[in-house]
Amino acid sequence: MASHREIQDLVSARALEELFRRHLGWDNPRQVPLPFSSGSSVAAHPVASKKAVDVWRVPCPAVPAAAEQHKIIRRIRRLYSLETLIVFDGDDGDMLWLWPEQRPAGDSYRAVGHRCDRDAVGSEMLDRLAGVAFTLEEEDGLAVSDVLSRVRRSLGVDVADLDREVERTVLDTAVPLSADADCSARIGEVLSQEGGEQSNRMAAAIMFNAVVFQHHIASHHPGIVRSLSEVRSAGAGRALVAAEWDAILEIDYWPIFGIARKLLDAIGDDDVAAAVLGELYGSASDKVAHRATQGLVGELFGRLIVDRKFLATYYTRPQSASFLAEMAVDRLDVNWPDPEAVTSLRVADLACGTGALLTAVYRRIAARHEDAGGDPADLHQKVMEEVLTGCDIMPAAVHLTAAVLSGEHTHIGYTSTRTWVMPFGVQDFGAGPQTYLGSLDLLFSGRRRALFGDGSTAVEARDSTAASEAEVPDGQFDLVIMNPPFTRPTNHENKQRGLQEGVVVPNPAFAGLDNDEVAQELMSRALGDAYRAAGIKPADRAGHGNAGLPTNFVDLAHRKLRAGGVLALIVPAAAVTGKSWEKTRQLLAGHYEDLAVVTMASAQSSTARAFSNDTNMAEAVIVATRRQQAATLAESEECRARYVCLRRRPATNSEGVDTARAAAAGGDFDAPGGSHAGFAVPGLFTADGGGHPSGAVSAELCGVAASLAVGHLRLPGVADLLDVPTVPLRDLGLRGPVDRDINEAGGRGPYQVTPTGWRPDDTPRDTKEQVREPHAASDRPVLWRHDAGMETRMVVLACSTGTVRPGMDEQALRLWEGHTNNKKERIAGATRLHINRDFQVNSQPLGACLTPAPALGGRAWPSFAPDPDRAGERESWEKALCVWLNSTIGLVGRWWVSTRQQKGRANLTITTIGRIPALDLRAITPTTIRSMADIFDQFEEREFLPANEAYRDLARHDLDEALARRVLHLPREALAGLARLRVLWCSEPSVHGNKKTRPDGS
Repeated sequence: MASHREIQDLVSARALEELFRRHLGWDNPRQVPLPFSSGSSVAAHPVASKKAVDVWRVPCPAVPAAAEQHKIIRRIRRLYSLETLIVFDGDDGDMLWLWPEQRPAGDSYRAVGHRCDRDAVGSEMLDRLAGVAFTLEEEDGLAVSDVLSRVRRSLGVDVADLDREVERTVLDTAVPLSADADCSARIGEVLSQEGGEQSNRMAAAIMFNAVVFQHHIASHHPGIVRSLSEVRSAGAGRALVAAEWDAILEIDYWPIFGIARKLLDAIGDDDVAAAVLGELYGSASDKVAHRATQGLVGELFGRLIVDRKFLATYYTRPQSASFLAEMAVDRLDVNWPDPEAVTSLRVADLACGTGALLTAVYRRIAARHEDAGGDPADLHQKVMEEVLTGCDIMPAAVHLTAAVLSGEHTHIGYTSTRTWVMPFGVQDFGAGPQTYLGSLDLLFSGRRRALFGDGSTAVEARDSTAASEAEVPDGQFDLVIMNPPFTRPTNHENKQRGLQEGVVVPNPAFAGLDNDEVAQELMSRALGDAYRAAGIKPADRAGHGNAGLPTNFVDLAHRKLRAGGVLALIVPAAAVTGKSWEKTRQLLAGHYEDLAVVTMASAQSSTARAFSNDTNMAEAVIVATRRQQAATLAESEECRARYVCLRRRPATNSEGVDTARAAAAGGDFDAPGGSHAGFAVPGLFTADGGGHPSGAVSAELCGVAASLAVGHLRLPGVADLLDVPTVPLRDLGLRGPVDRDINEAGGRGPYQVTPTGWRPDDTPRDTKEQVREPHAASDRPVLWRHDAGMETRMVVLACSTGTVRPGMDEQALRLWEGHTNNKKERIAGATRLHINRDFQVNSQPLGACLTPAPALGGRAWPSFAPDPDRAGERESWEKALCVWLNSTIGLVGRWWVSTRQQKGRANLTITTIGRIPALDLRAITPTTIRSMADIFDQFEEREFLPANEAYRDLARHDLDEALARRVLHLPREALAGLARLRVLWCSEPSVHGNKKTRPDGS
């Protein structure tokens, strides 16, 4: 390793190539020189490279001015690499080393200038240079992350340790508050919510945030505000702290200290106050000099928030916020060096929670301005007063939003923020009771009533009791970014469970903040009224009750965006293909372009596939740019998106930013640490949904599935693209009735389906068959629910009998024979063929089955009838489709169009079953169809393993080979491609669900 003396001599000799390549162990440069640009007299020369990091030297007469520096930096980053160490080497002996260091917020890295005399390099710079040396012995195991960790050396604190200490402080501070019931009640009143442990933790977080701010304010107002050490040495008593906070309020800072001061007053007992303040001004406060503390309080608050059951306030992880913000801000067309251009931006989060997304956007905007040569501090006042708009229904959350945003530059004041608490429920503000929907009231007006007060409600710089209005004009925003609440107005699935548990929530979407059943019903009606008042016709809206409030927030965002504006959302993964999200996809396909859809793959849990905190639901990120003019119907039906599939969610804020940048190019990409992070592939994004790679880990498998959906079979390792006529299953027949139309009481279902014939898993199969045989032989057999142990063969006995309800004979017969519903759709009756709807692929073997005789299908096994016009071929068609849907090719096609929110599941709705790619039986000969029926007969007694074990299931192997050779007429060498396809599919986390039966290495 080079000594300081050797490094100094080489720098003095301007021999940077020799220094980095011979003495520090770097490699020859992977880049070519940066050519001269218009108006520039200097060029940049590559010195050396290590993995993905490059060193550049810019020889020049003298170190250029900042504007010229940033012009060269931007060109290098745009043309070559984001990871750079740039040296401006002046002929006059002056040098400027632009070293990558972590930004104070911890969300990304910036080039920090270190100036020195070439012949007298400081010890700190010599230490840095010595620290980026690499040895030959470590080369084999060296990853990009190893290089980055040495080059990107921040001189700040350990943020992870600080996070843990802040959390301990907040939790410890809340303990004495919770021990005093009266104190807890008063704190609840201040926070406008029920008092208790959760509220006390919020109060502790808010007051700790005030202490953090006091540290920074004291350094800018010496003699007026005491430092933390001064307060601590003086005893940190209630009177002293109250006087300090009052002094700060005289300066300003009402969004931070207005509510904190009220919380301090709410602590009635002096002993409790002493314990709380002693903790707040204790050990953790010694470390608040680091600005990264500001972001920690908002993140912590998200973990401690109250009222999650019905409000579904699943706040965005800061790492995810950094990822989404980078994707969104990268699309903004702004002259980043110009502060006026930057502060003319308008950004909104109308479900802002604790402000994670707004904070991340602010940081990405500030970083771009700084990288272009500007000073982010110059933007702060206008950003706070004009650029960022935030709305939410939780008062304490909105306070934290303003507080965290303020923390970007604690010493710079402002007059107000555009953050509002929106009324939610039935409230009387003096003109009689009125119904409020939170931010959704802004659907039909750009100005709506907001709550009023100090920093705990409408966030103004001064204490105010005047009524406030939220101003969120239509069509004026450059970026709307949101992670809206995931609750739904409809409640089909939870109604029965709620009755069993003794808690029925008629409208879960509106049940938060103690809204009773009457209020919930009024709010549900008010939502419809809001759409009518806005003139948004049902055909033009994304909102759908079965998908829930996120779709209504899509309508709200769409209304507020200008043409050319950017939409950035975190939504349930079902948005990509779910039937109830069809209108959302229709709106996006018709009004947006350059769509990006991001999902994650993980076998650990659905939580690991979520961008939010504390949700067990897989999620997706959607980013799109609003078109200048709406697309035609034909254009929207061909809308395409760039699907980004991540192997895991970003672990840090900076990784979130870097991953967003890496994913922008498409194809396979690596994480900053050098490991395979994911891939990006194009695909259709239409109202119909079609297939999608969401949550997938194999780009090769996605290519196979996508080709199959359009009539081509691209087997792994097989050069030729094979034509296989496929069509959506709906083109070949009719789906059966919804299960609620069969047996729901109250006049809807004509049958009572009992018993289900289910027995515990350890019951012998013979016993189960004996129980099922009477049902299978009845006049009205029904295949109602799953029993994986009874579904290992392609023929499955009906498990229940449908008993006609009194007075409903005619309706029962109509349902049995097939009918036309009120939407003029033909619906199949009883059939032999049944499709697995909620397919647990890592425990259930079959994608489809046949019953010995026609039967009605329930939720688990809805029926499907081949085209009625082919009545004479019905039996052979049923068998042919059953063979296709149980082959590996059929399973892959079905997986491709399914929602995959839960591990090991490939779910469909009763209508989206029709999207499954199936062999077009109309396009093949009757002889080939009979061959498929013969294959069914040959295999109907064969036992199949669960679908995720297809790679080792000999019955599935034989079925695949029979289909390939006797029906598709594939060459024998294609069988190896089929084997590879089985392994690829079974290796997907959404297929194996992390079960031990997965292929080795997956």
